[in-house]
Amino acid sequence: MVRADESEMNKLLVTVWDGLRDKHVVAALRARSFVDATFTTPMIFFTHHTLVTRPMIRTIMNVAQAFIEEDLAGLSVIGAKSAPLQDTIQSKVFVALRSKFDVTKLEAAYAAWWSEKGSAIGSAYTEATSRETWANVSAHLSSAAPFMLAMHLRNLNKECMGISELEYAPITTDFVESGFAHLDLAIRTLCGASMDSCIGVAQAAAMKAFASDGDRHAAAMKSARKVGRDTGLKGAAA
Repeated sequence: MVRADESEMNKLLVTVWDGLRDKHVVAALRARSFVDATFTTPMIFFTHHTLVTRPMIRTIMNVAQAFIEEDLAGLSVIGAKSAPLQDTIQSKVFVALRSKFDVTKLEAAYAAWWSEKGSAIGSAYTEATSRETWANVSAHLSSAAPFMLAMHLRNLNKECMGISELEYAPITTDFVESGFAHLDLAIRTLCGASMDSCIGVAQAAAMKAFASDGDRHAAAMKSARKVGRDTGLKGAAA
């Protein structure tokens, strides 16, 4: 609670509130929520579930790429096109998988997962696609599609190209995403530590400060071998 005589704090709250009410900020937040509800959350289920096998991954990643290229990039910058349905990814993934695999158990697992998570996801989708802001949200999504596609393509394992079962295996390559992973691990591991301490440990881990000489040598050798493969140079790891 802010006291009436704390004028500076009141000014801060008013400024923050005015910023959050700005139509462009609201549209940006709803665009992010739309991506979470229609793309990120379903993809997390499919890429992490134990019933999803390596040969299925390529099909799933192809569907994800098509969603970005067709459903998001194809949106109108003035909101003339309606929003893709929330279950677009789920529907297309299962259609593609059924032609190659028995996905009966996976469909049952998705249904159970949806019964638990679906209400919250559906509410977020409804809010994100509200008619009052859809024109601006649509413009955000259309503009973001090329960058989403670039990140998606970076997250395909180039070292497995040519191996049909693994060619589209997803990997983590985004530096920011990796930083949050280090922070998450620190928070879960350092029980009772302050957030500042956890952030410091996470940054140190991200910079390999805890790596042993052997770890650093192995990482250098791996990097040199990769350079050798990419450039064709002989003896790059010598």
